[in-house]
Amino acid sequence: MKLLRLAILFALINPIAAARAAAPAPKTKIVASGQCLMTAQSGDPKGNAFIGAVAAIVLPVLVELAVDAVVADLKKVRTLSSSGNLEMDLYQTGAGKTYPELQFPRCLTILTGNFADDAAVSLDDVKTDIVDKLDPEAGEDRLLARLNENGIAAAKGGLYSIVEVAVVPSNDRTAFQYEPRYVRVLQLMPGNRAAAQGLVLNLSLSGPGAAPNGTVYSLAPLSLGSVSAGFELHHESTDPVAQRKLAALRSGYLALPGMNDLSYRAYVRDIASGKTGRSYMPSNLKAELVQTQKPSDAALFVASVLDKSKAKTVEKAGTTIAELDPFKASQALLDAKIAVATAASELAEATAANNEPKKALATLKLEKANAALADLQ
Repeated sequence: MKLLRLAILFALINPIAAARAAAPAPKTKIVASGQCLMTAQSGDPKGNAFIGAVAAIVLPVLVELAVDAVVADLKKVRTLSSSGNLEMDLYQTGAGKTYPELQFPRCLTILTGNFADDAAVSLDDVKTDIVDKLDPEAGEDRLLARLNENGIAAAKGGLYSIVEVAVVPSNDRTAFQYEPRYVRVLQLMPGNRAAAQGLVLNLSLSGPGAAPNGTVYSLAPLSLGSVSAGFELHHESTDPVAQRKLAALRSGYLALPGMNDLSYRAYVRDIASGKTGRSYMPSNLKAELVQTQKPSDAALFVASVLDKSKAKTVEKAGTTIAELDPFKASQALLDAKIAVATAASELAEATAANNEPKKALATLKLEKANAALADLQ
């Protein structure tokens, strides 16, 4: 009984803590697709595919950021956050291809709400049979219908926010930008009492590295500004002010990470031995939605994130990048020459033994090895 009285007293004294304890922690799901889920438009307005890179180029940000660490430095900034992850292999080879192609979603839809789980979803095609188009200020029922039609279970009243971001490549296809197309806040994450709060979407791409959490290849904190329940920015809005706000959310250009050393060597080995349809360079895309009690604190949060990564980013940004340094180039060329010699030896043995199946396989391996060698010369 005494403990119950203390709990009631604590709730009366600290209603914010009580609200946090009562409300379930929201989950964030990343939906990756070639076509934006909510706005049903292509995520690549320029029509450019990403370049297939064989160069062992990695531009890490060499910094590990956690929201708690950033907020601790800011002292009085009150935040709520929810995050989701998308695991993927960045590169893949296909049948008849002698170079790996970058596999990167053209559009990311970040959903935050009371979902059963935070597992990421990858869609080959976005279904629009039930709801053909989501106009600006579309009702919650239409939003939920679009999600449910695409296999994403969401209940009425359980959806907090939707942020849809297109991944737009540069004209030379070696860099990309995050371009928000749709921002909808149905309700704020529970825990802070202010009617208007700041909102930041922190997007980070990381991969294999020496640190336990890997190496960060790119980091983009996007400040969505001051939001409240009912806030919306839609790329088809006729409001010029809303259009300017949406356009201002676009990130700067981020370098596409090339294959790291180990992945590149695995690729050369696989091509030389005739293996295709292989994936390389596992990576993790993390989307972290951060809500600050004061709208102005969103800018402070972003500034702190950038300040923490600035020194390491500048350190790498000033480095001259070549396709391969001399040592890597010589090793890759040596591997390719060994693969050609091995395949030629196997073909000679199969021919001498008059073994047609082995002869056919050795011929194919030799063709692949020569193609890989030609790519490196």
